[in-house]
Amino acid sequence: MTYFNYTRPKMLVADEGKVLREINDIYQEEHIDENGNKIEEHIPYKTTTIFLPDSITEEQAREMYVEEHIQLEEEH
Repeated sequence: MTYFNYTRPKMLVADEGKVLREINDIYQEEHIDENGNKIEEHIPYKTTTIFLPDSITEEQAREMYVEEHIQLEEEH
C-alpha cells in the first residue's frame, strides 16, 4: 500500500491486485448471541483507496488498515 501525504486529503492506496480494509473489520457468520438475538452475517468493507484526515500519520494509517489480495467469488 502507498501513503500519499502531499495530497489533500491524504490518501492510502492499495497496490495492484489488492484491497484495503480496516484491521478490526472481519467476517462474521450469522449467529445467535448469548441473549438470543440474531446477529446478521457481516462482510468486511473493502476498497482500493482511503481518504485520510490530515491528523493521521503514515504509521497510524498502517496500524489501522491492512492490505489483502483480491479474492474472486469462486475462490471462497
